[in-house]
Amino acid sequence: MIERVPFDLKAYVRGSETRPCFICGLVNNDPACFHHRIFEDDETIIFLSKYPTLPGYCLVSPREHREDLARDISTDEYLRL
Repeated sequence: MIERVPFDLKAYVRGSETRPCFICGLVNNDPACFHHRIFEDDETIIFLSKYPTLPGYCLVSPREHREDLARDISTDEYLRL
């Protein structure tokens, strides 16, 4: 039986403030940012979440770094995504 470990929110926040963007690391094949890729093209990358809420839960992201998707992505880019 696999032991379930609770999500450590404080460690996650601390890491997100001190480490490079994990999506950029994934795009650049950094082993520390490994996730199972489902799909990718020139603009988009889709990968399995390390912390899925449901089996097969995927994250969809632009390949180009964005600080704030709500502000940094055009309507056309969003629709393509």
